[in-house]
Amino acid sequence: MSQIDTTYMKKNKIIKNLIIVLILGMVINIIFSLYTDFGKMLDNLKEVKLNFVLIPFFIYIVVYIIESIRLKIVLNVFNYKISFKDSFFNNVMGYFFSFLTPLATGGQPFQIYHLKALNIKARESSSIIISRFVENIISIIAIVMIFLGKVLNIVYTTNLNRKILFLGLITSLFFAFFFLIFLMRPDYIGKFAKKIENTKFISFLEKKFRKKDLSEKINKWTMELKDSVSTLWKKNLYIMILDILLGMVVLLLQVYSMYFIFYEIMKIQMNFFEFSLIYFLLLLVSFYVPTPGASGGIESVFILVFLDFFSSKSLIVLSVFLWRISTYYLQILFQFIIFILYFKEYTNGGK
Repeated sequence: MSQIDTTYMKKNKIIKNLIIVLILGMVINIIFSLYTDFGKMLDNLKEVKLNFVLIPFFIYIVVYIIESIRLKIVLNVFNYKISFKDSFFNNVMGYFFSFLTPLATGGQPFQIYHLKALNIKARESSSIIISRFVENIISIIAIVMIFLGKVLNIVYTTNLNRKILFLGLITSLFFAFFFLIFLMRPDYIGKFAKKIENTKFISFLEKKFRKKDLSEKINKWTMELKDSVSTLWKKNLYIMILDILLGMVVLLLQVYSMYFIFYEIMKIQMNFFEFSLIYFLLLLVSFYVPTPGASGGIESVFILVFLDFFSSKSLIVLSVFLWRISTYYLQILFQFIIFILYFKEYTNGGK
C-alpha cells in the first residue's frame, strides 16, 4: 500500500480540494439565491422533510453496493477474489477522488492503484476500470442518440447556449470513440511509443519518471492489456453484458436521486423518461467543467436549464441545492470517513 500512501494520502491536498469544492458550491448557490425570492426560498426550506435529503443519500449507498458487486463479478473472470469490504472501498474511493479532481480524473487511477495493492495485476485492473469508464459514457451517449429527436426538442426548448450543449455532446462522442479504440486496440499506443522511442519527448519522460526503456515497457504493457481486454469481452461477453446492465441500473438510480427531490418539492408533471434525457444531456456538458468534481458548474448548468422547464426559480434553486447536498457534499463526507477508517485499520495491521 505504500505507493497509494505516498500518492493519495496527502491530507493537505485533499483538504485543499475539499475547501475549493465547498467554496465553489456555496458561492454558486448564493449567486443564484440572489436572483430568486430569497424569503420565499427560506419559507420553502422550512417545508423540506429530512427524507428529501436522506433518500437520495442512501440511493448513492445502494449505488456503491451495486458497483462493488460489479467489480467482484468481473474480477472473478481473472480468478481474483477480494472481500466485499475491499471492493466497496475501491468503488467509494473511485467516486471520492473523482469528486475532488478536475474532470473527474482522479477516481480511475486510484482504483487501479488500490487493486494493484491487493495483488491484482495492473493490466487486468486497468482493463476492468477502463472498460467500465467506456461502458458508462457510451451508455449515456447511446441513450441520447437513440432518443435524439426528443433530445433535440429539449435543446431547442432551452435558452442555454445551444452551442454549449452540442459541444458537450460532440466532445463526449470524441472521448468515447478514443477510449473505445484504445480499449479494442491498446497495442496501437505501444506501437506508437516504439516509433518515437528515440525522441526528446520519450527521453524527457524517462528522466521525469526515472524509468529506462520506457517505450518498450509501454509496448509490453499495452500488449498485455490487449490480452486482458480480450479475456473480458471475447471470452466472457455474457459477464460484460451483465456489467453493462448493472451500470445502467446505477445511472438510472443517479437520475432518480434528482427526480425524487424535484417531484417531492416541486410536484413536477414531467415523467421520469423525459427527466432522464435532460439529466444525461446536461451531465455530458457539465462533466467538462474544470473544477474539482465540476463543483459550481453542475449546479449552474442544471439550474439554468431547468428554469426553462419550471416556473418557480426559488424551488428550482432549492431542489438543485438539496440534490447536491445529498448526492455530493454529504457523499464526500461519507467517503472521507470511509477513507480514514480503511487506512486506519490497515496501518493498525487489521485487514
